[in-house]
Amino acid sequence: MSRKKDEMKNTDFMKGLKSLGIKDRRQIEIFMYIMTNTDPNTNLFIGTYKKISYELGCSEATIAKVMKALQDHKYLTRMQNGVWLVDQSKLYGEDIPKDGIPAVDLQTIIDGLEVYQNEEETEEKIEEKKEAPAKYKMAESNGQFVFSMIGDKQVNFEKIKMKVPLVEMDGDEMTRVIWKMIKDELLLPFIDLKTEYYDLGLEKRDETGDQITKDAAEAIKKYGVGVKCATITPNKARVEEYHLKEMYKSPNGTIRAILDGTVFRAPIMVNGIDPYVKTWKKPITIARHAYGDLYSASEMSIPGKGKAELVFTAEDGSEERKLIKEFDRPGILQGQHNLDSSITSFAKSCFNYALETKQSLWFSAKDTISKIYDHHFKDVFQEVYDKEYKEAFEKAGIEYFYTLIDDAVARVIKSEGGFIWACKNYDGDVMSDMVATAFGALAMMTSVLVSPDGNYEFEAAHGTVQRHFYKYRDGEKTSTNSVATIFAWTGALNKRGQIDGNEALCDFATKLEEAVIETIESGKMTKDLSLITTIENPEVLDTEEFIHAVKESIVKKL
Repeated sequence: MSRKKDEMKNTDFMKGLKSLGIKDRRQIEIFMYIMTNTDPNTNLFIGTYKKISYELGCSEATIAKVMKALQDHKYLTRMQNGVWLVDQSKLYGEDIPKDGIPAVDLQTIIDGLEVYQNEEETEEKIEEKKEAPAKYKMAESNGQFVFSMIGDKQVNFEKIKMKVPLVEMDGDEMTRVIWKMIKDELLLPFIDLKTEYYDLGLEKRDETGDQITKDAAEAIKKYGVGVKCATITPNKARVEEYHLKEMYKSPNGTIRAILDGTVFRAPIMVNGIDPYVKTWKKPITIARHAYGDLYSASEMSIPGKGKAELVFTAEDGSEERKLIKEFDRPGILQGQHNLDSSITSFAKSCFNYALETKQSLWFSAKDTISKIYDHHFKDVFQEVYDKEYKEAFEKAGIEYFYTLIDDAVARVIKSEGGFIWACKNYDGDVMSDMVATAFGALAMMTSVLVSPDGNYEFEAAHGTVQRHFYKYRDGEKTSTNSVATIFAWTGALNKRGQIDGNEALCDFATKLEEAVIETIESGKMTKDLSLITTIENPEVLDTEEFIHAVKESIVKKL
């Protein structure tokens, strides 16, 4: 042992680290980051979990554990989101160094702490640690991972290579935490993962004036496949919480507009998570037109009596007017629009996806009431089908038909599923949540944006799970369902593999999905599923435990 290490192990600094529960290299890195970024005049440390994760390249789960330990030992006191009061006396006692932390490198501190801990342990405890290995150990050598299974043979395999990167878009809150866990536990050990990374977290969007969202969409055009974490669409409360420069638009809406895509959402079906609609035996895929209508509407409050008109001013200056309402009292007004090009792209995406998945396609609107607007959707769909897809549909043995939206709802409830239901923007927004819930849970819903020129963006169909994140941030355990986020990754990897002819990547994506489903069907699941499952005595796992259970399953499959 070097003199420097010997000196380090005997300092109050080492004793302080141990008393605060700081044990390993990663925890020391986080702790030292806090120390070196604490203002010595105010004893304030400013930094969110997301920022620390970005700076150090570690998971927010690890950061949360360290922060929780430091709060328990009164070293940190949370003042508000991302602002902490540091009590250095908990580390140094009364002898607080005026010049900050000891002038030693990270490795010296790690070595010193290890020596200090080992000398305090009895021989018996050391032997106990040696004799109590994990269920499996994993080591890496030149890109090859070796799994040593307890009571089983050693398994060796090469990491799966990727030829072309996919576009990775990170997100916000609890889903960002889960995103990191999935990569660390379920992807990076098995795949030589190639991604072009874009941080769409709210802080980075604010920093770039939302340009990063547009850049990510353009990257999807370049590479053809993207995978996106759930993101915050800020309202007034979020603007204040994150101190934003402005109330940014939905990242999903921005990406959809740039890609001119259609959103397809389908439930993940698992034995033991039964649909509430008993006739449903197969998934129902909702195809949502992701442009215009209510989501691009202009609105106005009408203060009193007056006349409201629709006015179109042509390029040559001529006008066309149509009376909306002669108001005799206060009211409200809304103007919607859509484009022939977008409706045509919507139709083509739906027909292409139906052929790709070999499912029949339904389209519904309300043309009996909306004799121009909705009727135009109906006419465009029929024209595109007759000219470009009718023969292919007949050859594939699938069908296309149009019906009114109210009739479609009645048909859907009575059906056994197994088809695509194309809806206008608002209808698709509502019906996708209805179908997801009726099949079991919104966290069990896949979502893929498909453009007519063959670009794909995969994501979970749910939000950032804000309530769970606040609990997690405060050091509490959560049981957050990660299934849809895992399936976003598997969908993207599978599509990347199909495009590139990478069978190994496709096979891994399929096996990972099977591992997720088999884990749930074995009775291991998060709390939300345990409340609705028909499986007796389910084992409720927290967020990390569920991902670890899936990892055990995929290791066995490989």
